[in-house]
Amino acid sequence: EWSFDLPVDPRYDPYPYATQENILTGDCVWNNVIQHGDGSTSGEHGGNVDGIFKPPYGLSMEQSAKLLKCHTSEEWSVKVHEVDPSQLTLREMRYDLKASLIDPDARIMINYDRKGLGQVGGGHFSPLVAYHAPTDSFLVMDVAKYKYPPVWVGADTLFTAMATIDKCGTYDYPKGQERLDDKSSDGTSNKYINPISHE
Repeated sequence: EWSFDLPVDPRYDPYPYATQENILTGDCVWNNVIQHGDGSTSGEHGGNVDGIFKPPYGLSMEQSAKLLKCHTSEEWSVKVHEVDPSQLTLREMRYDLKASLIDPDARIMINYDRKGLGQVGGGHFSPLVAYHAPTDSFLVMDVAKYKYPPVWVGADTLFTAMATIDKCGTYDYPKGQERLDDKSSDGTSNKYINPISHE
């Protein structure tokens, strides 16, 4: 049976609803998704760091695929396709996305730079749900519903927004964090703060 094991957040009980607090918990996520630092022997987790809840925050595309595998039945196949303009053209991306949209067994989650769509923020994951041929546009859903409504995005704009590299996947935490000065010239801290734990 094709299924997706969506957690139930107590705020939305009895309806399954994924939030950052509940979808990123559990043994599968801890063992397969969260990247555990530099391998040193000191610290609470053997010197390892949580690469999701501490700087630089966020998930790489590979981590997101593993996260989906933690919450889906074995019938689901999760594939990651990067939009690299040196390897993939706009025409090929459009074809692949349209083919997936008409496949009743396929689902599409895109990763894009929100600035490329004129939004505030950086890398973001959202479901892609429709294509409109007359305007050559794709419908992006759930772009942070508290901030932005679903939006139709031209294929060329979407291609450009998806063909970016988010520094969350390349930032060398914790060494990069140590290079930051603890205080800026106005006396405030330059260190990143975890919005979930306020650390």
